[in-house]
Amino acid sequence: MSLTQNQVELIQGSFCQIAPDASRIADLFYDTLFELAPNTRPLFNNSMSLQWQKLMQMLSSTVAGLYDQEALVPVIQEMGRRHIGYGVKPEHFTPMTDALIFSLQQHLSSAFTPEVRDAWTEFLQWVSDVMQAAMLARR
Repeated sequence: MSLTQNQVELIQGSFCQIAPDASRIADLFYDTLFELAPNTRPLFNNSMSLQWQKLMQMLSSTVAGLYDQEALVPVIQEMGRRHIGYGVKPEHFTPMTDALIFSLQQHLSSAFTPEVRDAWTEFLQWVSDVMQAAMLARR
């Protein structure tokens, strides 16, 4: 995957807009995820407060590293391998991506332009693909 500089800027700029409301975004994400895929609820044994912190921390570091996408690959692969232990399966990635896109759209409203949506969709698909490939290689 190779995001364009414009896509990187769109992702990073929109992430900066949501960062101040991280807990609200994360709550909406998890509510939406559990609605779309109730079978994912048991994967989250931690307190949801701790869970949303982990989500936003992961997003923050990944989004910040987008200017060197090649260097992100091993980080994302390791994240995929860790998620095996949490019970994450390939079929969980689509509802997770859908829930995050929905949460971004709700929070950003009119700032969630088609270009921003496309950039996030491509980015999240790449993250999902890299994580899943690492998960499959580990089994």
